[in-house]
Amino acid sequence: MKQLLLIIMTVFVMNVAQAQDENITIGIGTGATIFNGRIDNYGINGAGLSFNINFYYHHTSNLAFGFERNGNIAIQILQEHRNSNFDVSILSTVVDYTLKVKYFIGESKVRPHLALGLGYYRTKSVLRSDDDMGSSIEIPLERYEAIGLSPELGMNFGFFQLSFISDIIPSTVFGHEGNSIFINFLVRATFNINTQSKKKTRE
Repeated sequence: MKQLLLIIMTVFVMNVAQAQDENITIGIGTGATIFNGRIDNYGINGAGLSFNINFYYHHTSNLAFGFERNGNIAIQILQEHRNSNFDVSILSTVVDYTLKVKYFIGESKVRPHLALGLGYYRTKSVLRSDDDMGSSIEIPLERYEAIGLSPELGMNFGFFQLSFISDIIPSTVFGHEGNSIFINFLVRATFNINTQSKKKTRE
């Protein structure tokens, strides 16, 4: 799955590179993230930091297509719903490669945007503590990967963006056949810079 997405992204970048009269931007951003989810009877909550690198091709002044590589690291609390005394701390990293479409509302430098992304997500988690855990308790949270959606609402101030993002990740945990879903809520600040001389975009 990862190889297929990389091929699609490579073809996309090659096509964009040939568009000499279009506006191309690259950017970098950081922000805060809140995790919420479940694996079977286990509830997951936590918070951490988010890092972003992006590349966008602005087809018109209102429509852009892009690729994002995002990384999150967070401390999460894993709790079994059936046993309130069960409480485990874990350190998780989430990496995703996302194709995204953005629609900018208006023509001014200060304007909102809406976006929707489709991405490949990969997570690794490390158990931080196992207080009072019996050997019979198994936590299927070593690694998961999935295809997820990433709706976004943002505000643009020239080359600076402030975005509110939700990653919705129905996941597959390796070696585990149960049901699981993760939702990441992010607030991200991003700086985007033109990679070539500014030219009028096609309307």
